[in-house]
Amino acid sequence: MQESEALLISQGHYEELSFLSQKYKIRLEKLVEAILEDFLEDQVAMNRIFAELKTKSKLPADIQAWLWHYNNEFRIKLESDIAKFENLTAELLQNRYREHPRSNFHEQGLKDLEDKRVGMLGQTAFLSILNELRIPHNYDVPVFFWRQHRLPADFIIPNFGSVEIKTVKKNDRYLVVKRELWEKQMRTNHVPDYVVVLQCCDDDFLICGWLHGKEIGELPHNPVICPYAPCYCTELSKLRPFNELYAKLKKLSSDLGC
Repeated sequence: MQESEALLISQGHYEELSFLSQKYKIRLEKLVEAILEDFLEDQVAMNRIFAELKTKSKLPADIQAWLWHYNNEFRIKLESDIAKFENLTAELLQNRYREHPRSNFHEQGLKDLEDKRVGMLGQTAFLSILNELRIPHNYDVPVFFWRQHRLPADFIIPNFGSVEIKTVKKNDRYLVVKRELWEKQMRTNHVPDYVVVLQCCDDDFLICGWLHGKEIGELPHNPVICPYAPCYCTELSKLRPFNELYAKLKKLSSDLGC
């Protein structure tokens, strides 16, 4: 092959390669445009979800999250059938208390039973946070009856302290703690380090905030909210924000290999 012929062939390949390069460049640009469009659509969708999260008391159906955090608001979503389990547990406790009467249970009967059911759901919700964040802990299982099987608080977390969970109902605006029961905890030196308050909503839990255990005994009595017995009481809006406690909890997260 003569040198002039080889040059023509190489020029032809170069032109062909240039054409292919331009062709794939156009395809790449179109692909990038499509990706950007999808991203913008996703961004719009996320903004819509965040707006719903701020205005509704429950998570949007298209969010599959257990612990959802937005704008310093923490919500917990549990498996839908856990409530059935807690109903059975509450019935078990009711039957047990009939056999072993406790004054703080029998005074109001079914109302206390419903409070107990909601309280156990709140404890399970907080337990899910510790499990999700892989935080080692001891949990005071409510169905244990013998004293040697119980703990002085709902949760004991190494290098953190003891935690008691208080759960209020959907439309409640106040945290109410019976003074008689709390003073008993004070006398036995069983006041927890932290009290975390959850609110049971339609299909999730809102973490309203927290207080130091010692602060409960400093709360005022509100005879309008607690007309039947002395209590410690405060508005949910006056609790400490949970993001302060959440930051401390996250530092305890461990890699448990799962």
